[in-house]
Amino acid sequence: MTFPAWSRSDRLSASLGGRIPAGRSLIVVGIHGGLGRHIDELSAWKLGGNMLGIDPFSYTLHGYYTRELLAESFALANLDFAFPIASAHRLTGHVYGDYATLRQLDAATSEAIGWRRFPGIGAGVGFKALWGADCIISYGYGIEAVRDGRRGGHEVGFAIEKSF
Repeated sequence: MTFPAWSRSDRLSASLGGRIPAGRSLIVVGIHGGLGRHIDELSAWKLGGNMLGIDPFSYTLHGYYTRELLAESFALANLDFAFPIASAHRLTGHVYGDYATLRQLDAATSEAIGWRRFPGIGAGVGFKALWGADCIISYGYGIEAVRDGRRGGHEVGFAIEKSF
Protein backbone atom coordinates (compact mmCIF):
# COMPACT_ATOMS: atom_id res chain seq x y z
CA MET A 1 0.00 0.00 0.00
CA THR A 2 1.37 3.38 -0.90
CA PHE A 3 0.66 6.48 1.13
CA PRO A 4 0.37 9.92 -0.40
CA ALA A 5 3.51 12.02 -0.15
CA TRP A 6 1.44 15.14 0.42
CA SER A 7 -2.21 15.70 1.04
CA ARG A 8 -4.10 18.90 1.74
CA SER A 9 -7.05 17.93 3.85
CA ASP A 10 -9.47 20.24 5.60
CA ARG A 11 -11.20 19.32 8.85
CA LEU A 12 -13.74 20.94 11.12
CA SER A 13 -14.88 19.33 14.36
CA ALA A 14 -17.21 20.02 17.27
CA SER A 15 -17.96 18.20 20.52
CA LEU A 16 -20.45 18.77 23.28
CA GLY A 17 -20.69 16.73 26.44
CA GLY A 18 -22.28 16.71 29.83
CA ARG A 19 -22.42 14.82 33.10
CA ILE A 20 -25.91 14.63 34.58
CA PRO A 21 -26.25 13.36 38.17
CA ALA A 22 -29.32 11.17 38.72
CA GLY A 23 -29.38 10.33 42.43
CA ARG A 24 -26.39 8.07 43.08
CA SER A 25 -26.11 7.35 39.34
CA LEU A 26 -24.48 9.42 36.64
CA ILE A 27 -25.46 9.91 33.01
CA VAL A 28 -22.64 10.99 30.69
CA VAL A 29 -23.66 12.24 27.25
CA GLY A 30 -21.39 13.18 24.36
CA ILE A 31 -22.21 14.48 20.90
CA HIS A 32 -19.40 14.78 18.37
CA GLY A 33 -19.18 15.72 14.73
CA GLY A 34 -16.54 16.18 12.09
CA LEU A 35 -16.52 17.42 8.54
CA GLY A 36 -13.69 16.66 6.18
CA ARG A 37 -12.61 17.42 2.66
CA HIS A 38 -9.77 15.78 0.69
CA ILE A 39 -9.33 13.24 3.51
CA ASP A 40 -7.06 10.23 3.03
CA GLU A 41 -6.61 7.17 5.28
CA LEU A 42 -3.89 8.88 7.32
CA SER A 43 -5.87 12.02 8.14
CA ALA A 44 -9.32 10.42 8.37
CA TRP A 45 -11.49 10.57 11.48
CA LYS A 46 -11.19 7.24 13.30
CA LEU A 47 -14.11 5.64 15.14
CA GLY A 48 -14.29 2.44 17.13
CA GLY A 49 -13.32 0.82 20.39
CA ASN A 50 -13.51 2.26 23.86
CA MET A 51 -10.08 3.83 24.24
CA LEU A 52 -10.33 7.48 25.28
CA GLY A 53 -7.72 10.08 24.50
CA ILE A 54 -5.71 8.08 21.93
CA ASP A 55 -5.44 11.08 19.64
CA PRO A 56 -7.60 14.06 18.70
CA PHE A 57 -9.10 12.30 15.67
CA SER A 58 -10.26 9.05 17.39
CA TYR A 59 -13.73 8.62 18.86
CA THR A 60 -15.32 5.90 21.01
CA LEU A 61 -17.81 3.51 19.37
CA HIS A 62 -18.42 0.36 21.45
CA GLY A 63 -18.47 -2.96 19.62
CA TYR A 64 -16.07 -1.95 16.86
CA TYR A 65 -12.31 -2.42 16.95
CA THR A 66 -10.25 0.60 17.97
CA ARG A 67 -9.94 2.86 14.92
CA GLU A 68 -11.82 0.32 12.78
CA LEU A 69 -13.92 2.86 10.90
CA LEU A 70 -12.31 5.61 8.84
CA ALA A 71 -14.53 8.58 8.03
CA GLU A 72 -14.39 11.67 5.88
CA SER A 73 -17.30 13.20 7.86
CA PHE A 74 -19.31 11.89 10.80
CA ALA A 75 -21.84 12.51 13.58
CA LEU A 76 -21.64 10.47 16.78
CA ALA A 77 -23.65 10.28 20.00
CA ASN A 78 -22.35 8.47 23.11
CA LEU A 79 -24.32 7.63 26.25
CA ASP A 80 -22.86 6.15 29.45
CA PHE A 81 -25.16 5.33 32.38
CA ALA A 82 -22.99 4.70 35.46
CA PHE A 83 -24.46 3.35 38.69
CA PRO A 84 -22.99 2.14 42.01
CA ILE A 85 -22.96 -1.63 42.62
CA ALA A 86 -21.10 -1.83 45.94
CA SER A 87 -19.23 0.72 48.02
CA ALA A 88 -16.37 -1.74 48.66
CA HIS A 89 -13.65 -1.01 46.09
CA ARG A 90 -16.04 1.60 44.66
CA LEU A 91 -17.56 -0.97 42.30
CA THR A 92 -19.51 0.78 39.52
CA GLY A 93 -21.58 -0.60 36.65
CA HIS A 94 -21.78 1.03 33.23
CA VAL A 95 -24.22 0.66 30.35
CA TYR A 96 -23.20 2.19 27.01
CA GLY A 97 -25.13 3.17 23.91
CA ASP A 98 -23.47 4.69 20.85
CA TYR A 99 -24.78 5.71 17.45
CA ALA A 100 -22.71 6.99 14.56
CA THR A 101 -23.52 8.01 11.04
CA LEU A 102 -20.50 8.57 8.84
CA ARG A 103 -19.26 8.99 5.33
CA GLN A 104 -16.94 6.01 5.37
CA LEU A 105 -13.61 5.85 3.55
CA ASP A 106 -12.26 2.74 1.89
CA ALA A 107 -8.86 2.20 3.54
CA ALA A 108 -7.35 0.75 0.36
CA THR A 109 -8.37 3.53 -2.04
CA SER A 110 -9.21 6.53 0.21
CA GLU A 111 -12.46 6.87 -1.73
CA ALA A 112 -15.66 7.76 0.11
CA ILE A 113 -18.02 4.77 0.23
CA GLY A 114 -21.06 6.78 1.27
CA TRP A 115 -23.07 7.46 4.41
CA ARG A 116 -23.67 4.49 6.71
CA ARG A 117 -25.00 3.99 10.26
CA PHE A 118 -23.12 2.15 13.01
CA PRO A 119 -24.95 1.53 16.33
CA GLY A 120 -23.13 -0.02 19.28
CA ILE A 121 -24.05 -1.10 22.80
CA GLY A 122 -22.00 -2.25 25.76
CA ALA A 123 -21.58 -2.79 29.47
CA GLY A 124 -18.70 -2.46 31.89
CA VAL A 125 -17.56 -2.67 35.49
CA GLY A 126 -15.29 -0.08 37.09
CA PHE A 127 -13.44 -0.57 40.37
CA LYS A 128 -10.64 0.75 42.55
CA ALA A 129 -7.56 -1.50 42.40
CA LEU A 130 -4.26 -1.62 44.28
CA TRP A 131 -2.51 1.66 45.08
CA GLY A 132 -5.64 3.66 44.24
CA ALA A 133 -5.64 2.89 40.52
CA ASP A 134 -8.97 3.11 38.70
CA CYS A 135 -9.78 0.14 36.47
CA ILE A 136 -12.58 -0.64 34.06
CA ILE A 137 -13.41 -3.80 32.15
CA SER A 138 -15.90 -3.30 29.35
CA TYR A 139 -17.63 -5.22 26.60
CA GLY A 140 -19.16 -3.82 23.42
CA TYR A 141 -21.32 -5.23 20.65
CA GLY A 142 -21.22 -3.52 17.26
CA ILE A 143 -24.55 -4.17 15.62
CA GLU A 144 -23.31 -3.34 12.10
CA ALA A 145 -19.74 -4.62 12.53
CA VAL A 146 -18.88 -7.15 9.84
CA ARG A 147 -17.07 -10.23 11.15
CA ASP A 148 -16.49 -13.32 8.99
CA GLY A 149 -19.12 -12.19 6.49
CA ARG A 150 -21.79 -11.78 9.19
CA ARG A 151 -23.08 -8.73 11.04
CA GLY A 152 -22.37 -8.22 14.73
CA GLY A 153 -18.97 -7.77 16.33
CA HIS A 154 -17.64 -8.14 19.85
CA GLU A 155 -15.01 -5.98 21.52
CA VAL A 156 -13.53 -6.23 25.02
CA GLY A 157 -11.48 -3.53 26.72
CA PHE A 158 -9.50 -3.12 29.90
CA ALA A 159 -8.18 0.21 31.11
CA ILE A 160 -6.18 1.22 34.16
CA GLU A 161 -5.50 4.76 35.29
CA LYS A 162 -3.35 6.00 38.16
CA SER A 163 -3.13 9.66 39.16
CA PHE A 164 0.10 10.85 40.72
